[in-house]
Amino acid sequence: MAICTITRKNIHAGEGLNLAGRISLPSSKSISNRLLIIRALARSDFQLGNLSDAEDTSLLQELLQQIESAQSNQPVLLNCCNAGTVIRFLAAYLTIQPGTWLLCGSDRMHKRPIGILVEALRSLGAVIDYTGIPGYPPLRITGKELQGGEVNVDASVSSQFVSALLLMAPMMPSGLTVHLVGDQVSYPYVDMTIRIMEEFGIVVGRVGASLVVHPGQYLPAKLKTNSYTVEADWSSAAFWYEAAALANCAELTLPGLHEESLQGDAILPELFKPIGVETIFGQEGAVLVKTQGTGHGAHMAAGSLQKNDRKSTAGDRLGQAEPIELVENHIDLGAYPDLAPSLIVTYAALGIAARFTGLHHLKIKESDRLQSLITELRRLNVFIRHPASGIIETDASQSIELTPGNCPPVTIETYSDHRIAMAFALLSTRTGSIRISDPAVVAKSYPGFWKELERLGFEICET
Repeated sequence: MAICTITRKNIHAGEGLNLAGRISLPSSKSISNRLLIIRALARSDFQLGNLSDAEDTSLLQELLQQIESAQSNQPVLLNCCNAGTVIRFLAAYLTIQPGTWLLCGSDRMHKRPIGILVEALRSLGAVIDYTGIPGYPPLRITGKELQGGEVNVDASVSSQFVSALLLMAPMMPSGLTVHLVGDQVSYPYVDMTIRIMEEFGIVVGRVGASLVVHPGQYLPAKLKTNSYTVEADWSSAAFWYEAAALANCAELTLPGLHEESLQGDAILPELFKPIGVETIFGQEGAVLVKTQGTGHGAHMAAGSLQKNDRKSTAGDRLGQAEPIELVENHIDLGAYPDLAPSLIVTYAALGIAARFTGLHHLKIKESDRLQSLITELRRLNVFIRHPASGIIETDASQSIELTPGNCPPVTIETYSDHRIAMAFALLSTRTGSIRISDPAVVAKSYPGFWKELERLGFEICET
């Protein structure tokens, strides 16, 4: 397995680190993947502008093409590798596609639960069998027409289960009512799904904790042109917010990011503002600014978040998410799980005491991200606490001080997890250098990440 060493050039102990530059972000793979499923259901060839080049999106494109060209009289094997969105969206999509489909993935994927989605689909009449351990992939699916109706879904594990059902719901003659049960995690992703569906003429109603999808056809004609342009990815922007926060001074331009967004992770400006990163929006995009005198020293008292009387919410913008706590040192990331690695690593590195909650579903991501964060920060002599399920606490008594680049670098394991790789790579701003195992894993969401890091003045050497 390859290892790369990331070194910040011309860094010396005790000197401030300044970052400046223009960063190219990938397109949103969350939006891209939803649009690919919609295009397949619409049986349309409308154009997708700025489609994500992430590995997951390319994989979904390939599998949809394989499905379209398949012979219906033979079972078709579809390997989703380690792409959770892909396997969950296809599990629902294939239940209404004629033929027999064998849906599998990587060893890690076969340990990620899918039973909630399968049972919901079965209750609607779908023919799905487990070919391995019940509740987990691989799956054998026999496609047929589903009439629709009502279904209960435990929304406390993954929003992808809900989105998968919603996307194929308009194809059901009777429509579909999805009753959400339990605490709703990552709800901004469900809201994203609904808003994109509505752009294509689908009617989705909200009644309490239930979502009502009316039968209909996805109509590209509802678009102003026969094309749809995908937004830049806010989730990937989290790593440049981390870079700005860890630097002494920073001015980073992120073209394509706008305050009004389909993406819940556009909450980033409010999450990083208390630790000194200001976001200035312009016509081109966003500029992240951190100046001397800002940061945890100016914004924190006794290692805790400065009290803020206002609870900011993605719901202010999207109308659905639970409030995100920015009061004292409590940050609830239940609606924003993809931001957890960059935010927790930043707080831990700066020595800011905080309690992060709503993280229980991080155990079923590409890696067990809770354990990955604990283990890899420990390699850097930074210890974070995991006092209860779904909770991580950082400590004010430890931090990663700026050290010269000639110190022996620590090697970080990434567990085939793209967000772990990127979050820890930015710690080279503090350590001078760091080694990342399996650097190619970032292709899952951000193929150009290493190139952008080089453009900021970091040296990347692969061995």
